[in-house]
Parts: sequence; structure tokens; C-alpha cells
Amino acid sequence: MWSEYSSADFYEDFAPDTDPLGKFLAKFVHTHQSWYYYPVLSLSRLSWAQQSLLFSFSKGSLNKSTFVTVTERVVLLIHWIWYSYITFAFISNSFVNQFLFFVVSQAACGYFLAIVFVLNHSGMPIITEEKAMEMDFFTVQVVTGRDVYPNILTSWFMGALNFQIEHHVRIAYCSCMAGEGLGEGGGGMFCVDFGAHATYKLVIAIHPQCFPTLPRHNLPKVQPLVQSLCKKHNVSYHMTSAYQGTKEVWKTLTTVEQVSQKLSKKEL
Repeated sequence: MWSEYSSADFYEDFAPDTDPLGKFLAKFVHTHQSWYYYPVLSLSRLSWAQQSLLFSFSKGSLNKSTFVTVTERVVLLIHWIWYSYITFAFISNSFVNQFLFFVVSQAACGYFLAIVFVLNHSGMPIITEEKAMEMDFFTVQVVTGRDVYPNILTSWFMGALNFQIEHHVRIAYCSCMAGEGLGEGGGGMFCVDFGAHATYKLVIAIHPQCFPTLPRHNLPKVQPLVQSLCKKHNVSYHMTSAYQGTKEVWKTLTTVEQVSQKLSKKEL
């Protein structure tokens, strides 16, 4: 759970058994992660901003378009120049106040962003690469996501990502249309390959040719179709309230924490 939202590049050469930081994390952080997890989420905005800058200026855009790369870099620089200007121009001539504004605004933004992803994914099954090879892609996308019951506040706060399963399934559909082993795509059909048995198709009624680019505000309209497909083929579909989802995340953190404490005591 601790490393679920961490940078993969940072941990690539990370050796927990020999690295001093790894030993510290194993002894003090993993064993108390239910207390650290949510406060640490406040750093996620700064972490993602740093990774965006590093990725854009070191690797460029994913499609290798010069125009997109230059535009992305210019917009990122404009954002930080504008943000810095606002911080120093509109906050009183006190470095302490300016620093506090920076810390509080970034921490609040990071927390609000991260809490959405936590509710969507944390505490749900983690599929190993070996296990995923035995499952169809559609099922993996459904069982690893958590939907949150919609209401005006929840849907606004989560940006319609409380329909996370439907958001995942869009990816499955895109892969299907690209011919990545999910069955035959085309004709606006939603193709799902349930193992070696058969390929089932579901017509997407919202816009039969545009499901991959379906805007988030239309995800609620797709939800009944996805639910009926899951029910028909016995695929677990999990939806709960924001409060209950938070309890599930906390329970998972506590369970992992207790296991880590036992392992830590054995090593001592």
C-alpha cells in the first residue's frame, strides 16, 4: 500500500534489505502506515508536479510530437511562473506567509486529488502479472476498481471518477478496438473476451462509435450496461459509499500494518 502511489523510477534500484532508507521504511513506516498514509497523501500534488516536469523535459510527449512536447513544456512553465507571481504579488510582504500559502495550497490540492485515487483503487484486489495472464483483461479492469455511489457532492468532488469501473472499461474497449487480444472489435461493439469460452458483445447505446472517447459526465449512463454484463457473466462489481470505501481502505492499511509488525518482530 505504501508504495502504490510512489514513483516507480525511484524504487527501481531500491533495496529495502540493504538500503538505510529501506530499513527505516520497513521498521517505522510500513508498521504504522495507517497513521502515515493519509498525511503523506498531501505531498502527492508536489510529487506529481515534479514528475510531470521531469518527464516532459527529459522524454517529451508520449506520441513524440514536437508540437505537443513544446506546447506541454510552455504551458507547464507558464503555470509555475503565474503561480509564483500570484504567491509573491498578492501575499503580504512576509516570506513566512508566502511559504505557508505555498505549503497549504499544494498540500490541500494534493490531498483532494489523492483521496479520489485512494477511494478508486486502494483496498481492492492487487492482481499479479502471473494472475493477470490467467484472467481476461475486462475482468481485471472491473475487479480492481471501486465505484462510489453518486450524488451531487460526490460526483463533483471526484470529477465523475466515482464511476471508476466504467472509466477502466473504456480502456478495455480502446484496447479491444486496437486489436490487443480482447476479441474482435469494430462496428461500435463493446467486445469482451471471457477466457477461452467465447467473446460476448454489448452494444454501447450512448454513442455506438465513440465509447473510447465517452466524456466523464456520460459514464453514469454506461453504468447499468456494465453492471448487467458483469451480473450476466459473474464478474464481481463493487460499489459503495465514500464513507464505507474509506473504511475499506483503512481496514486494508491496518491489516498490512499488522502483518508488517509481525514480520518486523521476527526479523528482530
